[in-house]
Amino acid sequence: MRYRFKGMKEYVEKLKRLSNPYNTEMCIDIAVDKGSKVVAEYTLRELEAMPVDNRPYVKDGMRKGVTQKVKNELIKSFGVTPLANYNGFINKKTGVDYGYNGVATRKYPKGQPNIVIARSLEKGTSFMPKNPVFSRASRKARKPCLEEMEKSLNESIEAICLNNLRRSRVK
Repeated sequence: MRYRFKGMKEYVEKLKRLSNPYNTEMCIDIAVDKGSKVVAEYTLRELEAMPVDNRPYVKDGMRKGVTQKVKNELIKSFGVTPLANYNGFINKKTGVDYGYNGVATRKYPKGQPNIVIARSLEKGTSFMPKNPVFSRASRKARKPCLEEMEKSLNESIEAICLNNLRRSRVK
């Protein structure tokens, strides 16, 4: 018996285009980029909602949050790294830059590094309870990020298939 399928050549061409490693990597790059934007938005929201404690000296031993100046510097130094591909693992990272916040101490005469402040927020210190801003933001952003990445991948695959369909009709 012999079977004939209409459009089998077009279907095979679509599969070839989708299996092209350059197309695949491009689709993944776009999806990771869109997902990192979602995570960055959520993190900025959490940083802006962070409590502020501007008291010069803490008499009761614990601060409720960072000062407004430190908060502004954290928001200013927050960013997203460029797209990186390490052995097939494509990623972008969000975080704060090493820059100094201008609050000079004996240990840091140029000012405290923003990374140190970010770590202090995540884990807490002897004078400030923990406020895991970055962990909380990444947990909240997980589902919307995955949805945005899935949407982006679907759009890219549809665009590749549409492009293949147009090319096959031109021939």
